[in-house]
Amino acid sequence: MEEGPILLLPIKDILASPPLVDLVVIGEGEITFVELLTCLQDKGSLPSLLVGAVVQFQGQVQINESRPTIDNIDEVLKQDYLLG
Repeated sequence: MEEGPILLLPIKDILASPPLVDLVVIGEGEITFVELLTCLQDKGSLPSLLVGAVVQFQGQVQINESRPTIDNIDEVLKQDYLLG
């Protein structure tokens, strides 16, 4: 997983056909990542309308709304990532 503010390729190139990755997180990733995992666990597929994500949807690169900056990171609930 690549993280940080700098992408070496434009997002549309990363998700071009064939895509190099399935999803790109834009903006703050802490909440987006938890929502992504929840969707994958519940539905078994990538969400097309996930705030803070860019995905391939129906053959097109879909750029969703960027996740806003978290003003106080302490407000983000600690997640229990142990599954069982």
